Amino acid sequence: GSASLTENTVNVKTIPNPFRNNVRFVITSPEAGNGVLDVFNIQGQKIRTVYQGYISAGANFFDLSLPENSRAEYIYVLKMGDRKVSGKLMQMGTGK
Repeated sequence: GSASLTENTVNVKTIPNPFRNNVRFVITSPEAGNGVLDVFNIQGQKIRTVYQGYISAGANFFDLSLPENSRAEYIYVLKMGDRKVSGKLMQMGTGK
C-alpha cells in the first residue's frame, strides 16, 4: 500500500471549478509559513499572482477575478517552503 502523509500535506481547492470570472482558492496548510500562489496560462505565461506572503496554519481563502473568457484553461501553482502544489483551473465563459 501507499503511505498517507495527509497531515503534512498542503491542500488547494478551487471553488467553483470550472468558474466564470471569479474563483476562490482554499489553501489548507498543516503549518504556517510564507508562500506564493500564481496562475499561469496553458503556455506557461504568468497571468496573475493571486497571493504572496504569510499563510497561516489551517484554512486560508484567496479570491481571483479574471475578465470573462469564452473558454480558457489555467494552471495554478502554490509554493510554500519546500512544498509545491499545482492543479488545473477551467474558465467557462458566457457561452455567447
